[in-house]
Amino acid sequence: MRLRNRDRGAAAAQYARAPLPARRTPWRQARWCALDFELTGLDPRHDEIVSYGAIPIEDGRVQLRGAVSSLVRPARESREASIRVHGLRTADLARAPGLADAIGPLLRALTGRILVVHTAAVEHAFLGRALKRLGVRLRGPLVDTEVLGRLWQHDREGHAPRQLDWVTLPPRCICRPTGHTTRWATRSPPRRCSSRWRRTSTGRTPRPWRALRTRAPGSRPIKPSMSVG
Repeated sequence: MRLRNRDRGAAAAQYARAPLPARRTPWRQARWCALDFELTGLDPRHDEIVSYGAIPIEDGRVQLRGAVSSLVRPARESREASIRVHGLRTADLARAPGLADAIGPLLRALTGRILVVHTAAVEHAFLGRALKRLGVRLRGPLVDTEVLGRLWQHDREGHAPRQLDWVTLPPRCICRPTGHTTRWATRSPPRRCSSRWRRTSTGRTPRPWRALRTRAPGSRPIKPSMSVG
């Protein structure tokens, strides 16, 4: 247990002090990490993370060898409604590590990278609370692929929905995974981001875009920290 605590502490310290890509770094030269959670619900005050998957992106390409994923044993059993979404039963999570023990590899995967998520308010809220328990603050800007998907659809069709589930993004915008697990889901965001980035990037990392907002129950509305311009 002491070794686990020491390893987790070292990962947290490295995450806290690692430099992030400068804002004017060309996006292909920036370091990214796509992240997806499976949750017991959408309220970060009461619900918990039950699995995560994260995958690094280098030179605009997904690095499968660097992918990390883990089941996470929640303190309370998942509700039936959430099990129908993520498919993880209580028995599946019984021998999984708790979040405090499972978060080390995720911290190392995120270190020095810009976060890529879908519906930023959800991952932002849950990851922020998880890091706060370690005495670490969630760092840096992020890319919200829901925002990018809505922009892509608006550019293409002249309108966009107020919310966009990544599973229902236009088929031409993504490469669909074969199943809904965090390990597979994290492979899609970079592809749907890149089509918009290729057409609009000015060679710099995307600048803040303030028109769209997302919100998770119990969290403050947050503006996507990074988008395209």
